[in-house]
Amino acid sequence: MKTFKFNRKKYAQELLIDAAYLDDLSSFVRTDTPYIIDFYEIIIVLEGYADVWIDQYKFNATEGTVLFTSPHSVRRTVLKNNFKAIVVLFEPSFFLHLFQDSEFLHRFRFFHSTSGEMALTLRTEQFKKVSSLLDDILHEFTDLKMDSEHCLRAMTYQLLVILNRWFIEEKGQKQEESSTSHVTKFRALLERHFASDSNVSFYASALSISNNYLNVICKRHFGKSVKSLLEERRLREACKLLMYTSKSVKAIAFSLGYNDYSYFCRRFKQAFLVTAIEYRKQMLK
Repeated sequence: MKTFKFNRKKYAQELLIDAAYLDDLSSFVRTDTPYIIDFYEIIIVLEGYADVWIDQYKFNATEGTVLFTSPHSVRRTVLKNNFKAIVVLFEPSFFLHLFQDSEFLHRFRFFHSTSGEMALTLRTEQFKKVSSLLDDILHEFTDLKMDSEHCLRAMTYQLLVILNRWFIEEKGQKQEESSTSHVTKFRALLERHFASDSNVSFYASALSISNNYLNVICKRHFGKSVKSLLEERRLREACKLLMYTSKSVKAIAFSLGYNDYSYFCRRFKQAFLVTAIEYRKQMLK
């Protein structure tokens, strides 16, 4: 599967961010061919309609829809009905160089979602506010200056914070207690190690807290235990691999840390009500 990488050399000066109307992005794939992206991307739909898959999740994108894609996600897009959108894309290092915080982008709930929630529907007043901010971002690209990177970073940060507030509100989630919360760090650890370590004590130890306290935190913020979140993330990755690779079910199970193939098959069927083989057949129809 092809991987699309961020183009740092598009402008006269090297930039780790870009923003443009979809029609002006020649690199945006407009066919049903799945591909991987290695950067963060936000798509704000202005009008029209499209079917968009991010990993194994399908979204019906219409006016006011915002879609969020994280690095290493698989996406395919079928554009319909005069589809128009603005796309904001950036490399992780665009923010990490400044904040020196490897978990920074994990604070935004729509990136690296643990539950497949990667879309937001804007209300009319929200759409107007976002549109105004996007106009300022796009305008900055028309007349780049030596300090434009700082200006773009500030405006994009504002965009992320505003969208995150609305996302949390729409999904009925809770704001995290602080910017350096254990929740943020756990989400980042989970994304990095879900396939290699399913032991609760590994994550608790990395956070310097007890297993019990980590479970308390997860149940408070996610409504699920650590074990449930780990299982959910591994099974979500299994679905992605079943859809987009030709690996056998057994190979997928072992690659995700399931040493007992029968146990994986049972857990998969319990979660999705079909076997892994049946799931692959259904999704490839």
